[in-house]
Amino acid sequence: MAGDSSVGGFRRDDRVQVWSASQKAWLEGRVVEVVAEAVTTEEGHTVPPGTIRIATARTVMLVPPGKVSEVVRPVSDEAAFVAVLAPGAGVKANKSVYSDLKRDARFRVQVLGARGESYDRYPEHWDGGSAPPNLESFAGDLLADGNIMRADCIVAGSRGGQVIIPAIWRALGTACPPAVVINGGCAMGLPGPRIIWPVNA
Repeated sequence: MAGDSSVGGFRRDDRVQVWSASQKAWLEGRVVEVVAEAVTTEEGHTVPPGTIRIATARTVMLVPPGKVSEVVRPVSDEAAFVAVLAPGAGVKANKSVYSDLKRDARFRVQVLGARGESYDRYPEHWDGGSAPPNLESFAGDLLADGNIMRADCIVAGSRGGQVIIPAIWRALGTACPPAVVINGGCAMGLPGPRIIWPVNA
């Protein structure tokens, strides 16, 4: 049974981030239900009152009342959405910095991609580069899923600044969000198509 009550300060329709242990990441979501009375699922599991049901982009998560303070955090509509391009951004090396950023209520931080995946390699026009999947095709995937266009700021570094950022700039032009490029990879003399810097980059 759904209720309009509040658990941990959260109510139905609140925008939140919920921690996914399997993905080891905070996921964007929305509270779709605050369970007011204990219910039993078709699988025979008891859902206690105070459980929060959260819808993310790919799944629905049930958070019991005792875990809400640990794995659910509010998202302000005023918070700036920061998209971090994982390949080359030093997500592990700069872990403490990114952790501080994620705890800051002024920002919603989402790490896109991961180091060492099949696409984490330079494209063909680079010396020793590879056919897709590569960092350039990964940029196309990011553009297709729409997260980049929703970002208020992009953070990239190293190969992310050398390959992914220029590909995004070519695709979006002046519609591209501003970017912070660690190590300034986009400013190097790079192989391949000429880099066109948007005026608001």
